[in-house]
Amino acid sequence: MSQKKWICPPGCLEAIAEPRALQSAFWTLHRPPDASTLTLALRLLHALSPTPAAAWAAAAAAGALYSLSVLLPTAPPDEANRVSVRT
Repeated sequence: MSQKKWICPPGCLEAIAEPRALQSAFWTLHRPPDASTLTLALRLLHALSPTPAAAWAAAAAAGALYSLSVLLPTAPPDEANRVSVRT
């Protein structure tokens, strides 16, 4: 099975490697509407990965996920803890 290789003209990657576009691609990976959209987002991120904007967007997405994992509880509170908070 042969895969098509996408050839980008010179300067094309830099033109579309904007932080907003990359952040949208990362969020599309989180909840893609279908498999073809997931594939396209992965191919876009793979093509743009050598750019500095891709490193920034990845760090921003990872930072947001880390902050949420620290701030949000990981397990539901137990019954004794809920009772003590109510009284």
